[in-house]
Amino acid sequence: MSTEPKAPAGFSARLQGAFDRYGRLAIITWFALWIATIAGFAVAISAGLDVDAAVRGLLDAVGLDPNAWSGGGGEAGVLALAYLAAQATKPLRIGVYFLILPVVARFFGPKAPPA
Repeated sequence: MSTEPKAPAGFSARLQGAFDRYGRLAIITWFALWIATIAGFAVAISAGLDVDAAVRGLLDAVGLDPNAWSGGGGEAGVLALAYLAAQATKPLRIGVYFLILPVVARFFGPKAPPA
């Protein structure tokens, strides 16, 4: 028997574990959160969000050169910009997913087996 501590599970292992534990509810929650994110960004962009300023601010916040952004907010479609914004926030969305999945399962899914 090994006494070595277990290495923390990677993202793929955690995602597979969530799918194994919660079944279809995990997949439905994943896509519902993704669609809600895109819809939220689409509404914000349609309401007048200055995409160029938002991208420049995001680049500056993460330490990249904001002047590297060549614009394009005016030429791209709302859904294309919303999709790109959703992709930019993917790490945050993944964290939110793992936080809300047990709560969603408590209300909508079968009881998860004890760990």
